[in-house]
Amino acid sequence: MSYLGIDYGRKRMGLSFADQSLKVAIPLPPSVQNSLADHLAFISKVIQERNIQTIIVGYPLSQDGSQNQRTKEVDQFILGLENRFKLPIHRTNEYLSTQQVQFDLQAFGIKKKQSLSKRKSDRASGVEDSRAATLILQDFLDQQ
Repeated sequence: MSYLGIDYGRKRMGLSFADQSLKVAIPLPPSVQNSLADHLAFISKVIQERNIQTIIVGYPLSQDGSQNQRTKEVDQFILGLENRFKLPIHRTNEYLSTQQVQFDLQAFGIKKKQSLSKRKSDRASGVEDSRAATLILQDFLDQQ
């Protein structure tokens, strides 16, 4: 079984991949598009190339576990995924996943002052989003 992890965003969607046999999530190039239709076309290509059988989407619950406006937006995105791809889709709480990515970068010795321009570039390109998608997918795999 192969999995696609998605960290939803309007302009950038982080993507990650895992195979059931290895159970290790790896980042994929993010979807950096201008429309939902373009994001879905990009994701469709990844699903075909990687023979994806299950999709894991980061679910943005509030700190207290309640839903918010962003959660409703992700629900609509998931509905679009379900209608288009007809694959099983699981929601995984993504609370603080992006902050964890930033913390990890600092732990690897990338200081804020040194990496400010690099980090802005990463955010613009979606690199941090794909790292967040990797954490989301790995969390799902670890719970299985």
